[in-house]
Amino acid sequence: MKKSLTFIFLVFFQSFVFSQSGTFDTQFFDGGKFIFFENPDVSPNSSADDMIMDNNGDFLVCGQSSNSGNNNPAFIMKFSANGQLVENFGNGGIAYFAENSTVQGGILAIKQLNNGNFVILTGSVFGSPNSTSLSVLEIGQNGEVIENFGNGSGTFTIPGNISSARMEISPQGKIWVFFNKINLPNTFTTSSNVYAVQFNQDGTLNTTFSNAGLFEFGQDETDERVFGLAFDNNENAYLSGGYRAGSGFGVLGEVFILGVQSTGQVKSDFAQNGVFRFNDNVASYGSQSIVFRNDELVFCGFRFQSNEGEKAIIGKITTQGLPVVSFGNAGIALLNQINSTFVSIAIDNVGRIVALGSLTNSDTNDDDIIVAKFDENGELQTNFGSNGLTQPWDLNNNEDKPKRILLSNDGLGIIASGRGFSVNGGSGGNPNLQTGDYGFVLKYNYNQPSSIVENSNTSFLLFPNPASDLISIVSQTKIVDFLIFDVSGKQIDASNFNFQNNILDISNLSNGTYVLQLGATVHKKFVVCRE
Repeated sequence: MKKSLTFIFLVFFQSFVFSQSGTFDTQFFDGGKFIFFENPDVSPNSSADDMIMDNNGDFLVCGQSSNSGNNNPAFIMKFSANGQLVENFGNGGIAYFAENSTVQGGILAIKQLNNGNFVILTGSVFGSPNSTSLSVLEIGQNGEVIENFGNGSGTFTIPGNISSARMEISPQGKIWVFFNKINLPNTFTTSSNVYAVQFNQDGTLNTTFSNAGLFEFGQDETDERVFGLAFDNNENAYLSGGYRAGSGFGVLGEVFILGVQSTGQVKSDFAQNGVFRFNDNVASYGSQSIVFRNDELVFCGFRFQSNEGEKAIIGKITTQGLPVVSFGNAGIALLNQINSTFVSIAIDNVGRIVALGSLTNSDTNDDDIIVAKFDENGELQTNFGSNGLTQPWDLNNNEDKPKRILLSNDGLGIIASGRGFSVNGGSGGNPNLQTGDYGFVLKYNYNQPSSIVENSNTSFLLFPNPASDLISIVSQTKIVDFLIFDVSGKQIDASNFNFQNNILDISNLSNGTYVLQLGATVHKKFVVCRE
């Protein structure tokens, strides 16, 4: 390599054919789809309730199923990025937990601890009106229960009936269990309030959190619902959901995000007295999931208006509780699809958003699964799927419900999970909202255009080329983001590259030919060559 070579590279037309972004990854399990525990002839008893990607890039799904012959056993399933079950986990990739004094009901949530093991949340989300028991347990890396986690303090009983119990782990390892407690004074004033319990990394109850470990928020005859939780860099928590004043149980009227300090006190400097609410006084709103990135909070959910139906939304606010006005329409991006909603979102390393949701099929009146991609400003990305949206996925004209979306750590795949209900199954066409006939995992391609054409757009020039360590980019427009592919179409994680003052550090690339994507459509080929 002659380091004195500094000519400007004028590109030429050349086509590179890669996998289509937003289509099924056909290398994953069965053509991009992994269906498990299908029991069409029995009452629906299988569901996938949570999913994570562990430190090794494998995926774990948890829930409950009647598949093993036991009475609604809980399960954790572990599989690799290509959909193969990890044989040394549990029994051939699946760990079953029969219902007993340790594991009660299904596994509602799973997260990874700092020691590499996992923590699960078990229990029944609809207990008796008198009390409901939940437990947090430690699970080893082979699927075994670790005894004495929390010295037995991981089981707690909540007076009354609860719903939507979930769990997250803060950056410092605090375990948050949060849920809605349903108040039942009478059928006309049924309401729900927000609760959270905090545990230390070793599973012991953190009695210094809020009121002896228990946080409560809400008022009589108001309906506060939370379904998602995100943490900022200062360990503050943000619980997202919906809110409606007065009666109207379960009918949300506005987005509701509650800021809570790590000590369990309402974050009074967030929004208005710790609560962000959004309602345009035209439609009803609600939020299902929330994530934190770069001092901003991104949430997803729905907007309902009687003459327009339900439409999926994504919103963005600051950690002070102010709408990010440059995002969408004054902080809210709307998916212009009738009878759609988003339930889970993920954000890549340059701020683009993928959202998992459902879209009601006008022919069958059942829900189908969709994934959408937005840029950091809330614009739908038309080069993803079909005009920004994957083709709606439907299994045999059944009712399919989305649960969780993740981006694989190589930046190439979108993993989505959920549960489905057979229309002609044991439920008689009336699916139980807590369980399903089957669980599913879908994998879509991400950041891989169907064809890349290297073009002669001179608004972007690269030099030197070939290069050894650094490439300069001459640009007439601002470079918002970039991607790097090898010639096979595999994306290389952009976080591995230092990019400052239009200088790209490529010193960690081996010799070879690569494609640099600038913005959404401009692609340039460059060569790394070192003597």
